[in-house]
Amino acid sequence: MVLVAKGVDGARAKALASRLSVPLCGTPPAEAAFVLRLTDDGLSIQANAPSAPAPLRVDFTSGRAAWRRGQGEMIVKAVNCKGRPALHVLDATAGLGRDAFALASHGFRVTLLERDPIVHALLEDGLTRAREAEATAEVGARMTLHHADLLSWSPPEDDRPQVVCLDPMFPPRRKSARVKKEMALLQGLLSEPDDEAELLARALELATVKVIVKRPLKAQPLAGRKPAGRIMGRSTRFDIYPA
Repeated sequence: MVLVAKGVDGARAKALASRLSVPLCGTPPAEAAFVLRLTDDGLSIQANAPSAPAPLRVDFTSGRAAWRRGQGEMIVKAVNCKGRPALHVLDATAGLGRDAFALASHGFRVTLLERDPIVHALLEDGLTRAREAEATAEVGARMTLHHADLLSWSPPEDDRPQVVCLDPMFPPRRKSARVKKEMALLQGLLSEPDDEAELLARALELATVKVIVKRPLKAQPLAGRKPAGRIMGRSTRFDIYPA
């Protein structure tokens, strides 16, 4: 892994390279498996190979993320609680932040946890740009990101989340070529997930109302624990566990 920076403040690039413990260089060496690129357009990551797919970047201001604002997302339906309009939601496995962005777009206050430093940096960069863009500034202001692991993170006692969302990354959920490429890139970076039973137990400990677990449609329940309810989609479902 190396960081290549072009057209940005040198101090910013050096600080990011130091924080991520990766070399900063002008041209990536052939032996580097992945390249982080920092430009005026933001931070992206790409496999260092001639036939590598396009760089992966977190962008909440355009494309599908922008389209999702205001849409009736399944996760919004799963998270909603009658009589509790101002929910605090913990996205405990934030990844690229898409579900958190959808929730924040619908007015929820969302705390995001991402334990991988590279994915966290990508998400932090995308969130910073979202807060700077007029169309997404209000949504971005409702999202708070932490570089942390669910098993070791604790909220203030007076600000526990009503709902905790889990989206374990393995196995891949969808079969589209774009998602396959993203998943292959992320799985090349990330370590195996924590024990599923521990994740679910910690989520239930933190939530005051319920835990929502995102699963592929035909996957077994997380840790083999049967949910109290489900919201079904075409390729994905949300399993619901009362806290």
